[in-house]
Amino acid sequence: MSKKPMKKLINNLFTTNVEMDGDNYKVNFNGKGGEYGYILFRKAKKGWTSKPLSQGVYIVSDADIFQVIDTLSLYLSLGDTEISEFRKEFIDISMDILDSHFLDEEGTEEVEPITDSTDSDHNPQEESDSISEG
Repeated sequence: MSKKPMKKLINNLFTTNVEMDGDNYKVNFNGKGGEYGYILFRKAKKGWTSKPLSQGVYIVSDADIFQVIDTLSLYLSLGDTEISEFRKEFIDISMDILDSHFLDEEGTEEVEPITDSTDSDHNPQEESDSISEG
């Protein structure tokens, strides 16, 4: 499955929000069936990498997306390769969401929401069928 259909499926099935967790930022994924997962970002420290760091760099420090991946796996019959691709896509989406959050806080740019929660009667199996056809 390519990245675009994966992102569309995730955006259709999960709503997101950013919250502070101490000094860290947590991007939450809330499924329409009650599934929950999060990706936690911590401010990077100089000793963590040999590469130079700019101010305000956050890295993924923890994640618990088992429920959301398990739900997708159940509906889409995902194999190990597809599960890894979805995990990476969740991380990519959460980084985009956090970037948008920082831009909104600074007031430098109005950013469109990443998720679309308007389709409350959405059936994941129908999404899976349409993705596999195209």
